[in-house]
Amino acid sequence: MKKIIIIFLILILCGCNKNYPNTIIKLNENLNIEYANKIYLYDLFTITNGTIITENYLIDTSYLGKKQITFDYKNSNNKKKKYSFEINIVDTTPPLILSESTYTIEKGETFDIKNKPLCGDNYDKNITCIIKGNYNTNKVGNYNLKFIAKDSNNNYSEKDFTLVVKDHIDKPIYNPKPKYIKDLINK
Repeated sequence: MKKIIIIFLILILCGCNKNYPNTIIKLNENLNIEYANKIYLYDLFTITNGTIITENYLIDTSYLGKKQITFDYKNSNNKKKKYSFEINIVDTTPPLILSESTYTIEKGETFDIKNKPLCGDNYDKNITCIIKGNYNTNKVGNYNLKFIAKDSNNNYSEKDFTLVVKDHIDKPIYNPKPKYIKDLINK
C-alpha cells in the first residue's frame, strides 16, 4: 500500500501536473493620458505568456479624470481571465497664443486685448488672456509687455510683444472695390 501511495505522489508531483509559466501583464509606467490624444488599448501594457482576447480599441480620452480599463486574455494554460486597471485623463497642454510681436496704436487710442491676440486651448473654450506689464496709451513710447493665456487646469503660456504708442499714425484711405464689372464701366 505504501508503494502505491508513493508512486501516486511521484506521478502527481513530476508527471501529471504541467508547470505553466506565469502570465505577466506589465502596465506602462505612466498611465496619465493627455486629453484628446489617440491611444489604443494595446499601447497601455504588455503581456508575456498569455494572449489578449479583447480587440485593440481606441480609448475614449474626451473627458478628464479616472477611467477604468478592462480586457480579456487567455493565461499560459489557456484559461480565459479578465484584467482591470485605471488610467487618468489629464490636460497638461498649455494654451496657444497667436499674436504679432509688435502692435502700434495712436496716442489716446484704446488697446483692446480681446481683439489682438488669438488665444486657444485643446480643452477649454473660454480661457483667460491678459496683458502683463505697465503701459499708458496716453503717453508716447515703446512698452515691452507679455500676453499670458491660462486655462482652467492652470496650464499657461506667455508671449512677449511690444506696444508702440505714437503721436500720429497715417491711416490708409478706404477705397471699396466695385462689386460688379458694370460698376467699373459706369465710373
